Amino acid sequence: MREEVIQKVINTISNKIQDIKRSDCINEIGNTSIDKNHNDEIGNTSMDENSNRKMINANNLVIDGDKLQQIADRVGMLNTSFCTNDAIYLFKNNKIYLIEFKSGKVNNIKKHIVYKKIYDTFILLMELEIISNIKHSLNYISYMLVYNEEEQNKGDESQVNIHKDLQEKANNYKNYSLLKLSGFKDYLFFDSFGITRTHFETKIIREFEEEER
Repeated sequence: MREEVIQKVINTISNKIQDIKRSDCINEIGNTSIDKNHNDEIGNTSMDENSNRKMINANNLVIDGDKLQQIADRVGMLNTSFCTNDAIYLFKNNKIYLIEFKSGKVNNIKKHIVYKKIYDTFILLMELEIISNIKHSLNYISYMLVYNEEEQNKGDESQVNIHKDLQEKANNYKNYSLLKLSGFKDYLFFDSFGITRTHFETKIIREFEEEER
């Protein structure tokens, strides 16, 4: 994210927290803590806890969903059952990407958990006033679930090649059928889809790099 966008997010969160009448929590967290703790490199947010490996090798700055949740929790904005998406990227034109990383087999992804994280993240960003209203969400926000195509087709090299070839020929990197994510398109978000790790690195990371030039 661009420096001015990061500062805008810091100011928005700080102002919102100052509006919450819980002075003991406000004094504990402070603006400096917000500044240091809610950002991270996207590669770190893609870390798989089981393998201790990153899905994405990139250093673009994003909002770390877990850290943002911790900040909100410390000032009493959330209950303990909340869970957020892994990364949030804000563009200077108000566009926002909500990003979830799943490194395991696609068949093992639990739909109800993915959906809960989508709704929880949306609620949190509304509470923090990073999302101003539903119109803002429908016009500017996209959700993407990044999955590992190697895990999807593990053990069958021919299927891996067929999968890549079909997507490249179609030049369509958005998987709308995955977990029926297309149901959030035009309902809650501007767009919602699954995307392979490879296409995320070649398509989405490229968008980040262009944004940050």
